[in-house]
Amino acid sequence: MADDQAPICVTVLYSPAPRQVREWRVMLPQGSSVLHALEASGLHAEFPDVDLSCAAVGIWGRSAPLDQALRD
Repeated sequence: MADDQAPICVTVLYSPAPRQVREWRVMLPQGSSVLHALEASGLHAEFPDVDLSCAAVGIWGRSAPLDQALRD
């Protein structure tokens, strides 16, 4: 049985241009959202012009809202 308090590991990917992909692996507490992962990734520090309020985000190629809960 999995520990409900164990952190989850997620990978955040961002493509700033065709054939370019930036990847971050982050550890987050259970119940974290897509927005939490984006904030923890450092994406905004590296790409300050990205506006998360209107960015297209998804999980495994499917559109997802910023408040979507994540799992390992």
